[in-house]
Amino acid sequence: MPSQRRLFTWYMRSPKDMDTGDNVDQGYYLRGSADPVSINMLARTAPTGRPFIVDVKADGVSFLDSRTRGTLGPNMTRHRSSNVATMKAPAGAWVTLSLVQVGSAEPGRGITVEMEVMEATPN
Repeated sequence: MPSQRRLFTWYMRSPKDMDTGDNVDQGYYLRGSADPVSINMLARTAPTGRPFIVDVKADGVSFLDSRTRGTLGPNMTRHRSSNVATMKAPAGAWVTLSLVQVGSAEPGRGITVEMEVMEATPN
C-alpha cells in the first residue's frame, strides 16, 4: 500500500500552566496506519533546570517509549530525533501530545512539537 509523509504540529505558548499528563489542545485522526519517522521540538525560551519532555500517543498508547520520547534538554531551543519508531498506529487512531515533564526553573515557552509519520494512503 502506498504511503505519504504527514506532519502533526502542536504549539504550547506557556506549558507552565499545563499539568503533566494533559493532552495538548488538539489531536489528529489517522486516515491510514502510520509509522513514526521523527520528532522535532523548537522553543522560543528554553527550559531550564529539568528537560521538557513530551509523549505522542495513538488512542492513548505511546508511539514512543521512554528512551525515544521528545526531549528538549535544559537551555536547548531545538532538538530533532529520527530514532522514534516503536510501534505502528492503526488507521482511525486519535493522535495526541501529552506532557511528561516541564523545566523546573523555567518550564520553557513558545514550544512547537512536530511529529512526522509515514501514513498509509487509505483506499
